[in-house]
Amino acid sequence: MRPARRLAIGLLLAVWLAAPPKAAAEDSVWARAQEPKRHERALLLTQVDTILHEHLRASTRPSAFRRSIALHQARRLLEARGAATSRDVALRLRLARVMSELYDAEGEVGQLENAVLHLTFVAEHARPTTLQAWALGALGVALARLGHHEQEIAAYDRGIAAEPDPLARTTLLANQAEGYMAQGHLAKAIRGYRRALAATPGGVMTRGGVTTLWGLAVALDRAGDLDGALESIRAARAFDPHDTLIHGPGWFYVPAYDEDWYMALGHWQSARDEAFALEGRIASYDLAIAALQSYVNRAPADDRWLPLASMRLTLCERERTRLRGRRPAAAEQARPALPSPSP
Repeated sequence: MRPARRLAIGLLLAVWLAAPPKAAAEDSVWARAQEPKRHERALLLTQVDTILHEHLRASTRPSAFRRSIALHQARRLLEARGAATSRDVALRLRLARVMSELYDAEGEVGQLENAVLHLTFVAEHARPTTLQAWALGALGVALARLGHHEQEIAAYDRGIAAEPDPLARTTLLANQAEGYMAQGHLAKAIRGYRRALAATPGGVMTRGGVTTLWGLAVALDRAGDLDGALESIRAARAFDPHDTLIHGPGWFYVPAYDEDWYMALGHWQSARDEAFALEGRIASYDLAIAALQSYVNRAPADDRWLPLASMRLTLCERERTRLRGRRPAAAEQARPALPSPSP
C-alpha cells in the first residue's frame, strides 16, 4: 500500500512555474523575440493546469468518461507543443501527470509506462532540488504500480538523498519500506517504517504517520509478530479511530488483493479489544476471517505470503471459537438475580 501524492505537484510548482525563466538582457531584441513563445508556453500551462484542477477537485469530480475526455484533451494540447520529446521540465512533468491520471481512469499499462519515461527525464533535469525529489518520489510510486520494485527502491534512495524537507522525506522512507516488503525484505521494511515514524512529528501523524503504522503492522505480522502488528494498528487508531486514511483516494494496493491483509488485521485488532462488547468482538472476528479467506482465494499459488495467510486464517478461527465459548457465561452473568423466597 502506497501514497500516491497526486496533489503535491500543484503546491510545489505554483510559484516555480508562475513565470518562465527570462533572458538576462530583458530589453534585448532576442528577449523581445522570445516573448510570444513565453506567452504561448504560459497559456498552455494554464490550460493544462485548469483541466487537471477540474479533474482532481473532489467536490466537482466528473464521471470516469468525462475525466478521460478531459485528460485526453490535456494530452493533445501538450503533445501538439512537442511535450513528449521536449527538454522543458514543466511540459514533461505535466505530461507525466496526465499519463498517470489516464492510467487511473483507463487502466492501460502503456500510459503508466509513458509517465515513468517523463518522470525519469524530470528527475534527471529538474531544478530546484525539491522538484527533483518530488519527481523521484512520483517515479517510485509509478514503478511500484508497475511492479518494478528494484527500480522503485533505487528511485527512493535518490529521492531521500535529495529531499531537503524532513517531513517529505518521511513519506519517501515509508514508500521505500513498502517496496522492501513487496520484495520480501521484511527486516529492511520494518527498519524503514520505524525510521519514517521516528522522523514524523506527533502533530502531523495524521498526514502520513497513521498509514506508516499500518504498513509497519503488516510487515511485523509477516515477520511473525502478530501481537506487535495489532499494537501498531492500535497506535494508528489513536490518531485515526475510524480508519479513514487507509480508505482514502490517495492509496492503492499492489497487488490489489493485498488490501485483504490490511483489513483482516484491522478487524482482528478490534476483535481482541476487550473494551468492546462480546457480540461485537465476535462480529469483528467474522470480518477478519472473511478478509483472510478472501486473500487466500484471490492470491495466486506462488504468492510469497499465502502459506502464512492460511496459518493466520486457522488461528483467527480458533480465537473466534474460544470467544464464542464465553457466551453462556456472559449470559449467566447478565441474568437478573432471582428474588429471595419469602419466610
